[in-house]
Amino acid sequence: MKKYSESDNSLSMAADYAKYLKKYTDTMDKLDAIDEDSLSDADLEYYIEVSGRITSKLAEVAAQ
Repeated sequence: MKKYSESDNSLSMAADYAKYLKKYTDTMDKLDAIDEDSLSDADLEYYIEVSGRITSKLAEVAAQ
């Protein structure tokens, strides 16, 4: 979002945004497909950490 707020190239921004949304959708689909009950304690801890980082980044973008 910082990059986009400093850019005046809307065509490039739209293309980048489409790529970002694809990556985001793929990542969230993979996270949603994980059976949390089947994870080891270490894997569950990592899963929670990664989910927290994603949530934090999304909250940061939403606040801008």
